[in-house]
Amino acid sequence: MLVWCLSLLVAFLIGGFLHESAHGFFSWLDGTSVSTGFRTVGNPNTAPGDPDFRLGFRLTSRPMDLLSSAAGTLINLLMAIIATILLVRLKKPSTGALIAGAIVIANTIWPVLRGIFIFIGAMFGVLHPEDESLIGLVLAMRARGEDPSLLAFEDVV
Repeated sequence: MLVWCLSLLVAFLIGGFLHESAHGFFSWLDGTSVSTGFRTVGNPNTAPGDPDFRLGFRLTSRPMDLLSSAAGTLINLLMAIIATILLVRLKKPSTGALIAGAIVIANTIWPVLRGIFIFIGAMFGVLHPEDESLIGLVLAMRARGEDPSLLAFEDVV
């Protein structure tokens, strides 16, 4: 039981770190310098509590911006798929199967928890500017014929 709990905790922490690192990596590929924290991405040399942490971020519908926003969830999904394939290939209960199961669960729960966090905030009229909610906001604005690049990130905070 202790091995399972530790495996799940480590898989959850690694999944969260890789989630945010994926945002940073794709932003870097696009030439944008960002600071990736454990739970959020912002301006370089700032911390999540700083008032200018996300100052100047723009919402756009450029494919690379959407990919940078979706990268975290995509890496969690990819890790869950790979671990599921590994779990299916392991025929007997083993430590490897236990670790693979922990990776599947942790990387499935990570985006779900973030979605719940966004939904609860929205129920109380607060939009938590997370990658998942921003993609939805950008796509909704595009569908209404509005230009999302006119809306600064701090306008939705």
